[in-house]
Amino acid sequence: MPAQQPYYRPLDPVRVRRIVGNAMPLGLGALVLGVLLVGAVVYLVSAWVAKSPLLVMTVGTEGALTLIVLMFGFLTTKMRSTVSNGHLEMVAATALRRNLLVLWNFGMVLACLGCLTLVIGLSLVRTPVGAAPYLAGTLPALVAAVYLGFVAASASRLLRV
Repeated sequence: MPAQQPYYRPLDPVRVRRIVGNAMPLGLGALVLGVLLVGAVVYLVSAWVAKSPLLVMTVGTEGALTLIVLMFGFLTTKMRSTVSNGHLEMVAATALRRNLLVLWNFGMVLACLGCLTLVIGLSLVRTPVGAAPYLAGTLPALVAAVYLGFVAASASRLLRV
């Protein structure tokens, strides 16, 4: 039997199945959430930017958050590639955990900025505003922040040796 590379660690078969089985659903959940954020951005642009020009900043932060969520989904689906023949590639697993954590932190900042600019922008509108723009601006961003945190914690736990 040939000697193993020092950066591969053996894993038990149950953990290999958990990593391979959880990668795709978690990644697809993030991709679906990205589509939801695109819908929220389109709604805010089409219905409210003309009434409140400050909402352009909200649309920008929500658009950037959409890109982060989509990258997060693609990275999470790549979690399957860190396992080969029952061994965990340590360099790839560490890089994946670090990248997911950085993207989650950046997503949290963008979600907070998006909510802040939304509230400030809608407070400057002179006409009555219902609950729809507040829900369209805050709910998808907050759900994205919570879901990305859950996925980052799950991936970190699965890929840790």
